[in-house]
Amino acid sequence: MRSPVDHYSDAWLSFELRHPVDRLRLLAGMRPEELYSVRRVEINHKIRDISNPCDELKAVQRSIRERLLLPIPLSPIVYSDVAGRSAAQNAERHLHQVNVGSADIRDCYNSMTNAMVFRVFRHTLRLGDGLADLLTKLTTSRGHLPHGAPTSGALANLILSPIDIELERIAAELGLQIRS
Repeated sequence: MRSPVDHYSDAWLSFELRHPVDRLRLLAGMRPEELYSVRRVEINHKIRDISNPCDELKAVQRSIRERLLLPIPLSPIVYSDVAGRSAAQNAERHLHQVNVGSADIRDCYNSMTNAMVFRVFRHTLRLGDGLADLLTKLTTSRGHLPHGAPTSGALANLILSPIDIELERIAAELGLQIRS
């Protein structure tokens, strides 16, 4: 793997995100309680804290998602938070199968740390430490991916992409169909 490069600049990031870099740095330096309103909801019999970003941060996160994260190709077995794919399509692929296996990551977003997110920006996007750190601060809260942020699903997919590759390899070795 080639090493990350540092030729991307603050001006490049500002252009890509359509947001002034001084505002990006200001947002990155704010406390979570200033950036997110948190509400507790019950989803599938589990209580989750949903962190709704303030309007400006949400707009920045949408730009990060659309312009930086979504263009990165993912395994065809990934359906969550992928353009043109849906949970319904994923379920449809499993209809009438004799056996179906599934796995779930316990407390998924909370288990995905800011260090994991930093590695996505540093190594997958090949950004320098400064920009990777700035983007990590803009997309994480309290040391992990926040439920409710527009970037969390795309970042989770990228963090988990080595597992997708390994699942595809194991399935091929065992002669199994892997559908997602």
